[in-house]
Amino acid sequence: ERSGRKQDFLYKDGIYEYFQTKNFGKNAIGEPIVIEGTSNNIKVQFVGQFFLDDYSEKISSFANGVRTTDGGHHVVGLKKALTVCFNNYALSHKLIKNNVHLEGEDIREGFQAILSCWVPETMLQFEGQTKSKLGTKEASIAVDDVIEQKLSYYLEEHAQVANKIIEKTLASLNARLKAKEARDSARKGSKVSSKD
Repeated sequence: ERSGRKQDFLYKDGIYEYFQTKNFGKNAIGEPIVIEGTSNNIKVQFVGQFFLDDYSEKISSFANGVRTTDGGHHVVGLKKALTVCFNNYALSHKLIKNNVHLEGEDIREGFQAILSCWVPETMLQFEGQTKSKLGTKEASIAVDDVIEQKLSYYLEEHAQVANKIIEKTLASLNARLKAKEARDSARKGSKVSSKD
């Protein structure tokens, strides 16, 4: 007010445009996946993408326009939907055997997303003093429902992208299992040497 300066932040295409500005120039698998829908009176908006040169997972979440830095039930619903969709796709297309289960952490390696949901005031609950975590349990079911339905369809329609994501997930799974084997054998080796 003192300087008289004013600055507006507006993304005409909402979270999609915001997502694009955050991830411009990264080595991505396909275009961003955009999903919108409503379940149980909860509106869900999602934009996500998988990146080849990135090994971390970053999910920025919002509830009724408030940034939920500690996540909450809406993020739980998203993670469940991703795990179910990619496992179902991989099994139905014989990319994994029946006894193999893709873990969520392997699927989400290099995954970046923005998740926003709008919960009716009568259901809205936040946890913590800073309201940084969504406590509305219905949000988990709503997000899972919307994402699972539409992502399953997306994967079938974009098989080339889906196959690349499964390929990356399997590489992550193998790397994690090899690292575990190396740790286990190192532990066994140190137990043997400590007895000597």
